[in-house]
Amino acid sequence: MDTIEWYNNLQLKKSQKKLDDEERAKNYKPTFQCCGNEINVGHHKECVNYDPPDQPVRKNRIVARCPNAYFLDDDQMVGFDTTEELLEIDFVKNWSKIETFYRYSISGNHLMAEYENGKKWWVIGNIRNIVDLPKWIPVYK
Repeated sequence: MDTIEWYNNLQLKKSQKKLDDEERAKNYKPTFQCCGNEINVGHHKECVNYDPPDQPVRKNRIVARCPNAYFLDDDQMVGFDTTEELLEIDFVKNWSKIETFYRYSISGNHLMAEYENGKKWWVIGNIRNIVDLPKWIPVYK
């Protein structure tokens, strides 16, 4: 392949990419970054930013983190206003009943349950806004 042929192929690829980009832009629908739902549809029910229409709007919301679950029960997506209310939610409180429980902490928008003085931990839920809990710092054995 000579230089002119290579250059013509390059220009052809660029023009095809431009056409592809324009086609993609025509079909683009704005979506939420948090849950991927289209903005005109609203947040997904299991998104931390979703506010159920049949409940009063709360300052914050926790969604249980269940990696193997295909869907969550309504009691695993709960609105709350204070840290005390958060720690009284049943699925959150159950983590503190495990014998080696150490404390709850925050890592980004994740609520963590720590055990064995912080040497073991689980992400137990995602929250909308940071709450007044210690920042999670990994402790290694």
